[in-house]
Amino acid sequence: MENYTDRRRVFMRLPEKDRFESLFEMLNNMAANRAVDVKLWADARSEIDYLKGEIEGISHRKGDTLSTSDKINTELNKRSAGWAWYRDKVLPGTLTAIQTAIFLAIMYVAFGGRP
Repeated sequence: MENYTDRRRVFMRLPEKDRFESLFEMLNNMAANRAVDVKLWADARSEIDYLKGEIEGISHRKGDTLSTSDKINTELNKRSAGWAWYRDKVLPGTLTAIQTAIFLAIMYVAFGGRP
């Protein structure tokens, strides 16, 4: 504490003009330090963004480097996608229509209709 009070006494003994100059120099120093900090932060942020891009590129390249069996499975899945759509969307309705027609035909014959 003695050091602080000594500095304060010396500062207060200075003429007013010198006190303002020293305060102005401290403000300039603080502004310069702030500018350096902002620049360092901006540089770090740009490096982080660059590394994020690199990581995304690596993950995209990993997707491109499938094994042979994975590539074969992918192609087979593409080819069977049409069958899956037909099996799930068209076939149930067709089978229901055929079953309904057979049931109606059986009912028609069973209740005295002529074939």
